[in-house]
Amino acid sequence: DADLFDNHESPGAGTSYTETSVLSTAAAVLDKAMFLITFNGHSFDIPTLIHRMRINEVTIPAILTRAAAQKPWEREPHLDVLNVCTFGGATWRYSLEAYCIAYGIENPKAEGDGSHVEELIRTRDGAGLLKYLTGDLRSTEKLWRAVTQQPAAQTELPD
Repeated sequence: DADLFDNHESPGAGTSYTETSVLSTAAAVLDKAMFLITFNGHSFDIPTLIHRMRINEVTIPAILTRAAAQKPWEREPHLDVLNVCTFGGATWRYSLEAYCIAYGIENPKAEGDGSHVEELIRTRDGAGLLKYLTGDLRSTEKLWRAVTQQPAAQTELPD
């Protein structure tokens, strides 16, 4: 929901964040969330966030705990679009990029893929990381709408 982004400013030039501060901000946003939509989030994003929050002593939002304990066939509070695309794991798994191309959605990896994330973090390129993550977020939202036959969004996510 674009409203979640309204009260969170984009980092300015030279802004430096610690992992703990980024995770704390993510936790504050997730505390307001009632529903999560991810691509491969059950296998990657949710466990990674939970582990990193534990290591950095950040309180884990209830929605992440509920999502981690969720059964594969349940769709609330977390809907993993990859699970929908594979009919609950009954078919082959492909990348977000492959599904987006198949559904005519702009390729989120056109300007770089996950292999570049380490470099973006190492060089503290917050703007590049934000651009990469926002591209994935927008593509996941569009793919979710396509595979669940949801109507198009009335508003776009902010740049």
